[in-house]
Amino acid sequence: MGKFSSTQNGKTSIFMRYLHLCIIGCLLCISSIVQAQGNSEESIIIHLNKPFYTTGENIWYTLYFPNSFKPHNLALKLALVNDEGQSLSEHFLKTGNQSHANGYFKVPYEAPSVHYHFVILGTAKLDKTKVKLGEVFIPIYSDLGDTRTHTILAETPTILTANVNDLKVDLQLGTDSWGRRDQVAATVAVTDKQGKPVSANLSISIKDVGLLEMAAQEASSIHRIPLTAEHQAANLAEEIYINGKVEDNQGTSWQSTILAVYSPTEKQFFYTKSNPDGRFALKIPDLQGNRMLQFMDYQRTDLKVTLDDNITLDSPPSTSTKSKITQYLAWSQMRKKIYQLYNSLEDPISRLAPAINAIELESDQRFAMKDYEKFDDLSIFFNEIVTPFKLRERGKRGYVARMFNPAQQIRTFYKGSPLFIVDGLLSRDANFIYNIPIEKIDTIDLFFEMQQLKTEFGPIGNSGIVDIKTSLAEIDLPAEDAANIFPVSVLQYAIEEGQTVERTSTQPHIGPQLFWTASAQTDDKGTFPFSFTQSDDLGTFLIEISVQDENGRQATFTRFYTVNQ
Repeated sequence: MGKFSSTQNGKTSIFMRYLHLCIIGCLLCISSIVQAQGNSEESIIIHLNKPFYTTGENIWYTLYFPNSFKPHNLALKLALVNDEGQSLSEHFLKTGNQSHANGYFKVPYEAPSVHYHFVILGTAKLDKTKVKLGEVFIPIYSDLGDTRTHTILAETPTILTANVNDLKVDLQLGTDSWGRRDQVAATVAVTDKQGKPVSANLSISIKDVGLLEMAAQEASSIHRIPLTAEHQAANLAEEIYINGKVEDNQGTSWQSTILAVYSPTEKQFFYTKSNPDGRFALKIPDLQGNRMLQFMDYQRTDLKVTLDDNITLDSPPSTSTKSKITQYLAWSQMRKKIYQLYNSLEDPISRLAPAINAIELESDQRFAMKDYEKFDDLSIFFNEIVTPFKLRERGKRGYVARMFNPAQQIRTFYKGSPLFIVDGLLSRDANFIYNIPIEKIDTIDLFFEMQQLKTEFGPIGNSGIVDIKTSLAEIDLPAEDAANIFPVSVLQYAIEEGQTVERTSTQPHIGPQLFWTASAQTDDKGTFPFSFTQSDDLGTFLIEISVQDENGRQATFTRFYTVNQ
C-alpha cells in the first residue's frame, strides 16, 4: 500500500510538472500572440516641422504609412479646417506606391488665431464617401496686430511620448559643443536590431526649444495615429474625388441624374450624379494646382451646389494660457520685418508651373467679329447672318436662343437653349448673352454637329454649344450660375527642391526652425549625412528624426543639445 502510494505520488509529481510546463508554454504563446497583435496595429506617423505656426509661415509635413499602403497609389486629401469645418488650406496627394509622402501648407497672412484640425482623408472605394484616416491639432497664431487673448493646447493626445524602436537610429555629430553661426556636420545612421545597415526614408527637424516652449507645452511635433479596419488601404480609392451636395432653392436634397462640371483651364466637362440625399462624388483626373470648377445640372438651373466632405471632427482639446506667447508673437512680427528689410523670406517656396492639357476643339462655325460691320446687338447679328444659331425676342420672356441641327436626315431645332460658354463661364440664360456689348466680343464659335456634341461635350451639349470670347475685364454672370463656381485645390504644386536662405554677414540668423528635410534617404551603408547652420540664439535645441524602411519598420529619435556661446 505504501509502495503503491509512493508510485502514485511520483506519477502525480511528473504529471504536475508536465502540466506546469504546458501552462507556461500556453501563457508564453498567448503573450506572443498579444505582442504580435500589438505590433501589427497599423498607424500613420505624422512628422511636422514645428508644434505651432504663425501667419505667413509654411507647415511642412512627412507622413509615414503602414506597409499595406505600398501596393497602392491612393489619393489622399490633406486639409486644415477650423471647428466649423471651414477649410483654411487643402490639397490632394497620391501615395505613388510608397509608404511615405510629404508636402506643405502655406498659412495665409490673414488667417485668424485658431487651433486648426489637420485632417487626412481617404475615399471609400465602395460608396466614394470621405473617410477620416487621421487628425491632429495645429495651433496657428496671428502676429499681425491680433490683440485677442491667445491660448495654447494644454494636451496633445497624438504626440509620441516615447520613441518607436523597430529600428535603431544613431546621430553622429562632429563635436559635442559649438557656438552661434557654426556650420554643423552630422550623419544619421540607421540599422536593424542586429546592427545591419538599413535603407530607409527619413525626415529631420531641428528646432529652438527655448523659443517654441514660449507658445507650446513641448517642442516635439511627431504624432502617431492608429488606423481601424475601415482605414485599410485595400478599402480606399486611388482616384481623386470631390464630394458635395445638391439642393433646390428650398433647401431640399436633389437627386441629379446628370451633374456636369466644367474646368475652363482644361476646357473639359466631367460628369457625376447625386443620390436621393443629394450627395455626389465627382471623379476628376490627376490635375495639379488650383482650379475653378462650375457645376450645372443637365435639366435644372435653379439648384445650389455645396462642396462638403461630410466628416465629423474631433472635439477640440483643452487649452490654457501662457504669458510668454505674447512676447513670442511680438518677436515673430519683428523677425518678419527684419527679413523684409533684407528683401528676403525666412522659408521661401518656389512653385513649379504645372503642365496644362487644354482641349482645343475645332468649331463647326466661327465668327471673328472684327471681320463684320458693326451691329447694334447679337440678336440683329444672328438674324442677318446665315447661321444655325438664332437669338430672338419673346415678349415678357425676354430673349430665347435655339440651335438648329442641319443634319440632312433631321433638319430641326434642338430642344431647349444651347449652352453658352463665355470666357470659360457657363450659362443657358439668353438674356445674359443678349446684354453682352457686341463691341466687346472677339470671337463666337458654334458647335452644332450632333456627333461632335456627344463625343466632345457629353449630355450637357445636347442642345448645341456657343463659345464666346470677349475683351471684358469681368463677366457679370447670372447669380444662379455664379453661385455654383468653386475654387478647388487638386494635387499640390511641385516646388523647387533645395532652396536655401542666403544671408549676409550682418543679417540676423534667428527663428524657431534651424533645419528641415522631408525626403531624405539613407545610402547603402544606412547613413545620411547633412549639415545645418546654428542660429544666433543661445539655449537648448531639439533634433527630431523619423525613419521608415522599405519593410515598414519605423523608428523615431530625439536629441537635445545646448549652445552656450
